[in-house]
Amino acid sequence: DPRRLEASARRAWGSQMDLLFGGLAPIPADRILPLTGGERWPLRSGDLEILATPGHARHHLAFVDSGLSAVFTGDAAGVRLASSWRTRPAVPPPDLDLDRLYTSLDRMRDAHVRQVLRSHFGPDPDGARTLTEYRSIVEEWRSVAWAAFQESPDPQWMADRLRTHEFDREAAAGHRH
Repeated sequence: DPRRLEASARRAWGSQMDLLFGGLAPIPADRILPLTGGERWPLRSGDLEILATPGHARHHLAFVDSGLSAVFTGDAAGVRLASSWRTRPAVPPPDLDLDRLYTSLDRMRDAHVRQVLRSHFGPDPDGARTLTEYRSIVEEWRSVAWAAFQESPDPQWMADRLRTHEFDREAAAGHRH
């Protein structure tokens, strides 16, 4: 039943949710295989290893395909929308645990894959660099959010400060809106 996940996603994405991702449909119970991390399945070209990667959310998993030398990160390595050149943190407040996220990023980086494949959107061909940069971006956002919180604990104020920060970063890099 995806209702809780969809409600959380709609809080994060607001009116853009349907445009970016569409709705969520339930999966029949007989098609669900509970995983915890550590599982491994042979594939034609290598193995598929399941990594427990909490932090973005406590239940999060990533999938390492040794044949592709790739990690399917879900949202644990951020989101890159077509409208932005820069990866944005996927750090929803309900489940966010930064220490566990950093450990999960290290775990994915330690898989020594060539590419990172995000759910949203697309591949990045330099796995170690991508995961290291993402950690820096999350730390940057944490710093901006903390500074904003010190000025005002209002969530809208903090969100506005993060938006301004990203706008300024893109403008400084020569990207236009």
